[in-house]
Amino acid sequence: MNTNKTEFEVTVEKSVETLWEDFEKTGSVKTYLLFLQKAQNQEETEPLNPFLSLS
Repeated sequence: MNTNKTEFEVTVEKSVETLWEDFEKTGSVKTYLLFLQKAQNQEETEPLNPFLSLS
């Protein structure tokens, strides 16, 4: 299959919740690993809530 190099491939990233639901439905190890990766990345990028008390 020849692909025109000027064409762009559109990909949609699934949310953590969607990946988990897909894993529950399929039991796919690949989906579970994607879920773990996405969840870890989400935790690293979430801003801290400055209103949380540290008591």
